Amino acid sequence: MICFTPYYILVIVSWIAHNYFDVGDWLNRLCAMLLYSNSIINPFIYAAKYREFQTGARRLLAKMKLIQQQ
Repeated sequence: MICFTPYYILVIVSWIAHNYFDVGDWLNRLCAMLLYSNSIINPFIYAAKYREFQTGARRLLAKMKLIQQQ
């Protein structure tokens, strides 16, 4: 939510007041950077939060012989 909200606010404001509101290039880049950072952050959130994800990741890594299965 933190990553997507600024972008959608920017889109809505630009859509409503496109003749009166000029968005700077730096603001567009910042919002795009937040959107992309969401893809980087998601795996860490899943790994920290969901036991099923942790178990599945361990099994996958064990099959790839990258870790020892407990």
